[in-house]
Amino acid sequence: MTTEDGGPVDEMFDAFIESRLSELYGGCKARAALGDVCELRYRTRQLHYKASDPETAGDCLLVTGADIKGGRIDYTGCRRAGEAYCHSDPKAIVEEGDVLTSMYGGSRGIAVVSGLPMPAIAGANLLAFRTRNDDFDSEYVRRCLLSLDFRHFLNATRGRGVTDRLNLDAVRGYEIPAADAEDQQLFVDFAQQVDKAREVARRLYSCFDDIVGSKLSETIPDTDLYLQKDSWRRLGDVASIAINAVPITNDHDLTDGDTMVVTSADIGPDAFTIHDTKRRTSKSGRLSNSLVEQGTVLLSTGLNGGVALAGAEMCCGTHVLGIKCGQDVDSLFLYALLRQNKEYLGSLRRGPSRQIPVKNLKDMRIPVPPIEKQREFADFLRQTLKARESFFDTL
Repeated sequence: MTTEDGGPVDEMFDAFIESRLSELYGGCKARAALGDVCELRYRTRQLHYKASDPETAGDCLLVTGADIKGGRIDYTGCRRAGEAYCHSDPKAIVEEGDVLTSMYGGSRGIAVVSGLPMPAIAGANLLAFRTRNDDFDSEYVRRCLLSLDFRHFLNATRGRGVTDRLNLDAVRGYEIPAADAEDQQLFVDFAQQVDKAREVARRLYSCFDDIVGSKLSETIPDTDLYLQKDSWRRLGDVASIAINAVPITNDHDLTDGDTMVVTSADIGPDAFTIHDTKRRTSKSGRLSNSLVEQGTVLLSTGLNGGVALAGAEMCCGTHVLGIKCGQDVDSLFLYALLRQNKEYLGSLRRGPSRQIPVKNLKDMRIPVPPIEKQREFADFLRQTLKARESFFDTL
């Protein structure tokens, strides 16, 4: 399964699958339009969801684009809907094996529905693909829909703006290789074997996180930020936070230039140091208090909640805060502490956009052990990450 923002392990194994799929595209002359292979399903009735309404609090999940994270659906963050609401629009009912993506430019995730814990309905912004042609293996079609080529096609078709909608006629016209049944099965078998190897690599990769977490606990016994002890110090007292952001705009004066602009999209789940970004800005597009120096801790305040370090001078884009540590806090120590407490950081989100208010972040208390202990931990973290990188380079 090709994923988005799944970290270096997923990127490596995705490349194997993409390579085999490219061979299939090149070797198979026959093509089939997606509209002839899949049923495109989406909400046809406008339903107004209110969490306070008794009929919308029940045993059905309401899946939205915000619930698609890293190529998977996070069911734990889904809102609940009542059974009557769930079945009020049959076209919006979600089933196992459906492929979901956003119909609008503001959210670009794509994922397969798998392991549904209860009945579910798609939100108004989602488009579902369901295989309906007996000549095509449903797993083969899902692999084609999760490919890098199809993701690029979707992103180009729906545009960049939050209100830019997918051209459904263009989506129906997208073509996939009409491989025969044997070739479809060979590709699916290959992809499934790659996924098995991927899971082994993920477990090995997570071992490095366990080692770092163990060392962090040695540095300071209490690392759970939910404790919020009185003896801890306010983050706002030991660090400064860059609060303004370079605005999202199509103005070339703001989007073309030499200065990097880090956004939530640059901060993946396993991000460490950000050395390059997708966006750039010119001198006139820079905001002085959004510019951060190398070594600054970068925190995505959006739903992905990523943490990283600035590898060079850059600007903080929308939904990214730059935390510059004072003399009492080592940036690597703070990076590891925040990474280990993503769930707590998520509890700080407020409002319809589910962002972390700067005030909440400043008032958050953190443990501050002696700086010598923090620097000892920082050296250990550098060596561990270097060892992890070397290990995966050998795969």
